[in-house]
Amino acid sequence: MSVMSLLLRRGGSMRIEPLVPACHLSGADLAAALEELHERTWIDIVWRSDRARRRESLPENFRDVRRIVTTRCGRTFYPRYWVY
Repeated sequence: MSVMSLLLRRGGSMRIEPLVPACHLSGADLAAALEELHERTWIDIVWRSDRARRRESLPENFRDVRRIVTTRCGRTFYPRYWVY
């Protein structure tokens, strides 16, 4: 299942802790997919504050991310290009 369809099925927003195992992708592949979706302005990344506890079980490049949310553009254009 693609990252965007997973986000849309979960209401358009997901914390990073359940997203990483649900995608069944390696850390580098998930980072590339999220970067591509962010460049298309289909998702936004919500960062953790400095005081927030960082999860050591997450890959290094996802430890400062709190959640991934879809944008209005992503919710509008994704169903036109891909079928869930």
